[in-house]
Amino acid sequence: MFKNKISRLEAISDGIFAIVLTIMVLDIKTPNNLDFTHLHELPTDIILYFISFAIVGQYWVYHQEVTGVITKPTIGYLILNLTYLCFVCLTPFATGLLNNDLTSRFNALIFSTVIFAVDLTQYLIFRYVINYAQAQRLPLTNHDFEEKRATLIMTILAIIYILVALIYPILLLVVIFLGFLVRSLISHWIRAHQQPSNQD
Repeated sequence: MFKNKISRLEAISDGIFAIVLTIMVLDIKTPNNLDFTHLHELPTDIILYFISFAIVGQYWVYHQEVTGVITKPTIGYLILNLTYLCFVCLTPFATGLLNNDLTSRFNALIFSTVIFAVDLTQYLIFRYVINYAQAQRLPLTNHDFEEKRATLIMTILAIIYILVALIYPILLLVVIFLGFLVRSLISHWIRAHQQPSNQD
């Protein structure tokens, strides 16, 4: 009689992502006298907003893919998903903190740690779903394993972000942007050289 429905999991997940993406734009500080002579005050806020929006948007893309495998979510899956959403909700706070001072080692460390926490739980969700699907003999494709590997790459890159935040925080946004490029290139290479397989 009591069943966990994937529709409710998707509903709360999409709702949280929508709120997080909306809140981040509120962190853009509007100058008191915005004109051509004050445009230099906006670029940092705008750049940080676009990077953060891209990060969270990327998380949503991966999340909507992983929810297509399990039609009746288990308790373990629900707990992992809620933990994941908990860290996603911290991204506006971390973004705002970093926006206050891009040179602060502490702010950069908080931001990169939140990114790492989201990436790690995202990878754990993909691993859980893949293992569950294999145990239940559900059909999996090479794309499913490719996405799992991509989330692992994102987690490894997040560790690099933490190191950069500790050593040279002013370069954090540049390294994160480069991380997007590296992950995209690696994923493209894997897709191009992938052999048919149902094992990871």
